[in-house]
Amino acid sequence: MRLKAKNVVKPTKTIKVILPGEISLLIEHYQLYYQSVYQQEIPLPDLLADMAAAFLKSDREFLRWRRAHVEA
Repeated sequence: MRLKAKNVVKPTKTIKVILPGEISLLIEHYQLYYQSVYQQEIPLPDLLADMAAAFLKSDREFLRWRRAHVEA
């Protein structure tokens, strides 16, 4: 599993997202997979935040762009 277990934390920003049915189902399955691996449930907002963070931290082109254009 690519995501590590973590403690539940309160979000700092709320975002409403509408997902296509196939993506929604895949996320539900990933939530079940997480529960199977770590023997604990993860709230959907925490799972989505972790998935987004993992994606953003692994996108090397984005990280290069961000260093050049955003970070001082």
